[in-house]
Amino acid sequence: MGIIDAFGSSGLEQAVIDAIYPIGIIVTFNRPENPGQIFGVGTWQAYGPGRVIIGMGNNGETNYTVGNAEGGLDAVSLTTAQLPAHNHTFTGGSHSHTVSAVGNTSAGTRLGTGTQNNALMTITTSSVQVTGTIGNTGNGDGHENRQRFKVAWRWVRVS
Repeated sequence: MGIIDAFGSSGLEQAVIDAIYPIGIIVTFNRPENPGQIFGVGTWQAYGPGRVIIGMGNNGETNYTVGNAEGGLDAVSLTTAQLPAHNHTFTGGSHSHTVSAVGNTSAGTRLGTGTQNNALMTITTSSVQVTGTIGNTGNGDGHENRQRFKVAWRWVRVS
């Protein structure tokens, strides 16, 4: 039972509801009943199910000048261009190489020149620290995000 039905149909109630809720108005309720059932007046349709409303006009970046236009996505995959600019670095551990040899003249092996028995020769390289950068990628372009939301019932009066 709508408001008109509850109070009778003198015409005044109809005129008041038509003035407050003209054709084309969008209303939001926290209950599922069609406003036509609540008010007993007009034909109402669900408006923009699963979508948010954006105000008409230019926000400095995008020109929203077409009424009832739709856009946006529920989910997107980021492209390389949308990643924040960043790089990857690496650091390798230091290391050295040691070569040792022992020579014994009695066995016929000789290191260098001289007559020393049990000569020892050691060659050690300097420690090496390896660092570098792997190429940069990304340039921080924005990507579509779904804003935080609260679900309610939204209706538009069509007649």
